[in-house]
Amino acid sequence: MLTNRLSTRTIVLLVGAMALIALLMLKADLGQGRAGMVDFHAPSVGDAIHSDTHPPLIPGQQMALDSVATGVTDPQVLRDLAKVRRATAKYHNVNTAIADGYVPTTACDAVPGVGGMGYHYVNPDLAMDPAVDLLTPEILMYAASDKDLRLVGVEYFQGIGAPDAEVPDPAPPAAVLFGLPLDGPMLVHIPGMPPHYDLHVWIWLPNPDGMFAMWNPKVTCP
Repeated sequence: MLTNRLSTRTIVLLVGAMALIALLMLKADLGQGRAGMVDFHAPSVGDAIHSDTHPPLIPGQQMALDSVATGVTDPQVLRDLAKVRRATAKYHNVNTAIADGYVPTTACDAVPGVGGMGYHYVNPDLAMDPAVDLLTPEILMYAASDKDLRLVGVEYFQGIGAPDAEVPDPAPPAAVLFGLPLDGPMLVHIPGMPPHYDLHVWIWLPNPDGMFAMWNPKVTCP
């Protein structure tokens, strides 16, 4: 009887030990897998609100983090930034942007020592429409990453003339978004572009020069 009890106890202990070993091995494998992945949930404020896969935050939390990371403190501007982020989150998948009419340009724009804009994906229909809408930016900005393109910001574009034309005199007033008039008026940058106003908004990559700066020092071109 004692032998039987000891045998049963030994079997239970062996089974428990084997289960513990299997659990430890599984944990080690998962740890190695994570080590090879980009951590899009890093604890810094910037990554917390600008990473490509961040979980949605309640409005109060989102606005507080935006204020810290961008220096923007106006409540209405913070609400508008959150709206644009929600409206453009789907474009982290560049194929979705293409399907929605955004056409890639071939050049990556950057100025040494100043910063970059990255690759512009332009929606021609929106760009040729002089109306500007908060939730439908005319241009999406992407930067090169190790594996693919990363959505870093949006650009609003207000055409004020025919393609390749001079800036009209007098120029029509600039649209106002986020409490700011769009930058300009500007001459054409490339053939086929109309004179225009524009505004860059770095909602998906923190910009040390400011949320609405033209260039971002964190963006470089290959």
